Amino acid sequence: MAVAVLFRQGGRARETILAVAIGTAVLAALANVYLDATRQFSRELRAYGANIVITPRDGAGLLRLSDLDGALAELTGEKLVGAAPYIFGRAMVRKERAVLGQKPQTVITGSLFPELRAVNPYWQVNGSWPQRPNEAMVGIELAETLRLRPGERMVLEKGNRREVLSVASVVKSGGAEDAQVFIALSLAQEILGRPGAADGMRLSVVGQGRELETVARELEVRVPGITARPVGQIARAEEVVLKRIRTLILLVGLAMTVSTFICLVTTMVSNMVERRLEMGLKKALGASMRELATEFVTEAGLLGLAGGTVGLPAGYALTRVIGGSIFGGSVAFRWSVVPLALAMGVALAALAAWLPVWRVAELRPATVLKGE
Repeated sequence: MAVAVLFRQGGRARETILAVAIGTAVLAALANVYLDATRQFSRELRAYGANIVITPRDGAGLLRLSDLDGALAELTGEKLVGAAPYIFGRAMVRKERAVLGQKPQTVITGSLFPELRAVNPYWQVNGSWPQRPNEAMVGIELAETLRLRPGERMVLEKGNRREVLSVASVVKSGGAEDAQVFIALSLAQEILGRPGAADGMRLSVVGQGRELETVARELEVRVPGITARPVGQIARAEEVVLKRIRTLILLVGLAMTVSTFICLVTTMVSNMVERRLEMGLKKALGASMRELATEFVTEAGLLGLAGGTVGLPAGYALTRVIGGSIFGGSVAFRWSVVPLALAMGVALAALAAWLPVWRVAELRPATVLKGE
């Protein structure tokens, strides 16, 4: 029947299918982006650092990292971006072969470098991230004070302990880290005499607002003796950004829907004018208003279904383009969008046909067929 409608209506049918196809493609892509927005934008916003901080309850004692392993296992996968434990201490630091008087007391921070990198992707690192236990990363302020550059060696002294470390990189964070030395967690625990312990842990978790609060509460329940709290400023900022982005997507989708509908109404009105002789003849032969309206709306619905079917592959391609250009990855195409997009195409076309179909009631067969 759809093929018969296409041949009978010709150009107007193709215009209807094209309008619905374009609208369906854009709306399907926007629907996928909207549904995937929380995951994608939350992951993008993880570039701004940790959003949950774990510390010993009441600020006393140390964290036992072994106690946290089981709880963090529940967050693995896409939910957990990084979990960087940290332990602080103070030590004398100097450049190797520097004058003996140049030995400032400096904060040393022990951590796991792969996790530290995942939690703090915004850090500006000159050099490479440390790979071996005898490598360190130096904050830019301390590096300027000691005149240290990547590839040079530094001496770290704590009591009777003396370690010679290679400077793998100089880091600029814009915070207190610029005056610190970062070393491997195991080495820091050994130097400070705190094996298996940490002062705290910073988590980068995909989520925002209440999701982060729920994760923090679950961690506190699973691991007694800890306090897990979302970083309020970052969590609130993420929530505001996501809300605005979702609102923008909805507004663009609404504008696209209205534009498609206006285009369809214009096409349907033109189609009705072109078919006035056909409609007048059918009325003269006894067709009722209801029968003519049903025929016109059904034809429009079939064209809308055809347009939606054509537009869905384009919508899938557009979803991939948006994912690659905006997120640098893929946006999940949800198959639940398919019936919704098809229903939207049919509904828009049928509604656009329903509005001008009432002009059929004004047709007078004698006037329309006069001279034919």
